[in-house]
Amino acid sequence: MSKWDITKEEVVAGGFLKLLHITKTDGNKERVFSRIGSPDWVQVVMLQPDLDNEYEKVLMVKQYRHGNDTTTIEFPSGIVDEGEEPLQTAHREMLEETGCVAKEMIYLGSACPNPAIMNNQMHTFLALGYDKVAELDLDPDEEIELVEMELSEVMEGAGDPPFTHSLLFQSLFLLDRYLGCARYYIESKRWEGVE
Repeated sequence: MSKWDITKEEVVAGGFLKLLHITKTDGNKERVFSRIGSPDWVQVVMLQPDLDNEYEKVLMVKQYRHGNDTTTIEFPSGIVDEGEEPLQTAHREMLEETGCVAKEMIYLGSACPNPAIMNNQMHTFLALGYDKVAELDLDPDEEIELVEMELSEVMEGAGDPPFTHSLLFQSLFLLDRYLGCARYYIESKRWEGVE
């Protein structure tokens, strides 16, 4: 597929999200596209291994979302500030929204939230173990309630209220891929040398 070149870009509306009208050409035809310009986002899956049983616990945030006028339960998340790397944002957002720091932070991957109309990425991190070190430090318009639950409860509830934030699915998929690979590796090492 050929790449279209931008011949004109016009900001129609601003803020942290920008609505752009972009004129593009493939060399033969020209067309105007609308694009939402946004900084990258991060989401942090906070997983607390439970050594006493087989269930992993996750720390989630329950918050009201103005866009669709509902309350959701999701992973801590936020916008990558200018000059900040996604890993820095993951640590900052986790501390602000939960008062916790990660024992180990693992990058799980990234994806485009909606490449048809947006230009950003959402990066998913796994906080493998965490400690509470501070009180919440929320933005003036944020109201967050912390909810700890079993990971299986989130997996089973995904797609039904209150687990309807679509970016949650990206993080669950990446987490499931990571845990599946990790479990496979552990099992293969356990059976290594056994005939």
